[in-house]
Amino acid sequence: AQCPGWSTSPPRSTYCTCNPGTVGPATTGLCTPCAAGTFKNATQAEQAPCATCPTGRTSGSGATGCYCVPGWVSDITVSGSSPCTPCDAGTYRYGQSECRDCPGNEYSTTAATGCARCPALSTGPPRGTSVANCTCRSGTVGSAATGRCTPCVAGTYKNTTQAEQAP
Repeated sequence: AQCPGWSTSPPRSTYCTCNPGTVGPATTGLCTPCAAGTFKNATQAEQAPCATCPTGRTSGSGATGCYCVPGWVSDITVSGSSPCTPCDAGTYRYGQSECRDCPGNEYSTTAATGCARCPALSTGPPRGTSVANCTCRSGTVGSAATGRCTPCVAGTYKNTTQAEQAP
C-alpha cells in the first residue's frame, strides 16, 4: 500500500501503520510525530499515546526514546535505559555518562553542564560548589563572593593568613 508520511505498510499488506515515534489511528497511516518531551517505541501499541519522558530525560519531536537532559548523566554501560541522575555540585557533565570535577579556580552547582570561573584576582579549590568557595588572592582585598577583589593600596599588603577583608 502507498502510505502517507510517518507510516509504512507491512510487506504484502493493504494497510498502513504508524512508525515508532508517531501516533495515530490503527491502519489509516494518518500519523503525527510525538511531541518533544515524549516518545513511542516499537513495542508500544499503535493506538497508545506517546509516553512522557521520565524525570531527568527529554526528547525531540518524533522520538522513539529519551536522553538525559543537560547536567544529568546515565550509566550507558547498563543494558536497557538506566535512570539519569544530576551531576553533583562541584562537577559538570562531560559526554553522556560522566561527571567531571571542576578544576581549581572554578565552581558549579548541581546539574551543571560546565564550571564558572572564580572572579578576577581570586582563587578557589577544585570541586568548588559556589562563588563562596572563591577567596581574594594574597595582595588583594575585598570579597570574591561579591566579585570585588582589588589590589592592596601602595605601601600595604595582605597575606593569605589574614581575613579576606583585612587591609
